[in-house]
Order: sequence, then structure tokens, then C-alpha cells
Amino acid sequence: MAKSNKNLHLTLSEREIIQRGIENGSTKTSIAATLGKDKSTIGKEIKAHRKHSHICSFDPACANKDRCKHHHVCKDCADLVVFKCKRRDRSPGACNGCPKFQHCRFDKFTYSADIANKEYMADLIESREGINMTYSELKALADIIVPLIKKGQSPYQIITSHPELNISEKTLYNYIESGVFRQFSLLDIDLRVKTRRISKKDSVKYKKREDRKFLVGAPIRISSHILTIMTTLVLSRWIPSTMGKAVRLCRPLISCLTLSCLLYTMKRRLQRLWLKA
Repeated sequence: MAKSNKNLHLTLSEREIIQRGIENGSTKTSIAATLGKDKSTIGKEIKAHRKHSHICSFDPACANKDRCKHHHVCKDCADLVVFKCKRRDRSPGACNGCPKFQHCRFDKFTYSADIANKEYMADLIESREGINMTYSELKALADIIVPLIKKGQSPYQIITSHPELNISEKTLYNYIESGVFRQFSLLDIDLRVKTRRISKKDSVKYKKREDRKFLVGAPIRISSHILTIMTTLVLSRWIPSTMGKAVRLCRPLISCLTLSCLLYTMKRRLQRLWLKA
């Protein structure tokens, strides 16, 4: 006997074991003992997910159809006996593996582990969608909330003043934003905070300021053309200034201020040469 796992859902592998048990003619009790489940769990699983694979052409399905003396007119028939199949109707509850499956003309039900698992997953997802509330309960909730929201009250004010609603502020926000009260003419745009809230996606994004501290004290890169002119000027010890006086050139250009002054002087000197030309 497998380890007990009564509180767990059936898996695909366990459903495959159920299918093989049905094909081998095992009872619900033996299949339940193999999986460590209750036999009622196995019975409900088979009944919920078995498929009606063949429909009997006789209505009602009479066990004496092959020996019928009334030309298959079953109304007020004294020999009518409703067909019952122990394998199909009792245990295991499906017709998989039945030796009479090919020749049987009555209603037949088959169980497939793959189909049963897909139906289970679909039901599991669907059960978690929407809200766990009836229409009458939803209408009673809307009769209280919708007029107050229309007056400008926030969900926090409504929940605080009406504790009988028995829901949280977050839940109320989720109901409104998911359109639960749409049929009662209440949308998320009716919330005051929605009209002035700016989402992060729509907000203006400024370019991050670059950090240029690494340039302080860095060596200055000079183009080859300027370097040629500077070399020519450095060969002379003095440079004529714009004021008509000689300015002594500092040989080691280690500061940006010195280079700026030198470039400015070169610029003015070239301008004067071009004006003379």
C-alpha cells in the first residue's frame, strides 16, 4: 500500500494508474489502496471525467432487446427490463478493457488519464478567476459602494465607515480596477486618485547626468595639427601677445589654464595675420 496522501490532489501519474486499473478490471477499492486514497475519491474522479463514447440506439436501453416480441415498442411493455452493467455502473465505473467492448450496443463510458488531467487543470484555473460571490451579494455590495464612490469618497473611507462589508481596501481596489462593478456604471476612472495619478511609464524620463570627475587631472589630448603649431611656437622662447608685449612661454604645459591661454593667443595671432593678408 502506498503512503497516505489523502489531502493532495491527483496527479497525471496517479490518473494513469487509475486508467490501468480500470483496463485490468480492478475495483475502486483496490485502486484506492494502491494510491493511498479513499475509494470515494477514485469513484468521483472516474465519474467526473469519464466520456460517453457510445450512445445506445434503443431508448430506453432494454436488456431484452435481442429477444423482443413487441417489435421494439417499449411503451407500456411488460417485458421491459432496463439494462444494467456492473462494470460500467458500479465498479470500476468505466468500460476500458471490457471483453465485450467491441460488440456491446449499450451506452459505453471510457476514462482517459490525459483528458482527465487536462479537464482538472482547466477547472483549477477557472475556479481561481473572477470573484467568489453570487450576483445578489455583488448587487448588495454595489448598492453601498457605487453611490459613495460617485460622491468622491475613497475606498479607505468606505471600508472604514462600513465594516459590515467584510472586505479589505486592497480587495475593493482590485474589484474596481478589474471591472467587477462595470455593470453598475462604476469604472476605475471614477476614483479620485486615478484622475491625478501619473504612472511611471508615462512620466518624463530625464537623462542621467554623467559623472565627469574622472577627467580632473587627466592628461590633455591634443590633435596632431595643433601639436605642430604648438611645437613651432615652443621653439621660440617668446610669443608676441595681442597687447604688443612679449609673453614668456611656460615650457611644461601642466595646467589647463596655461593651455587655454596659449590657444587663445594663437587664435588672436592667426586672426591678425588673416586681417593683414
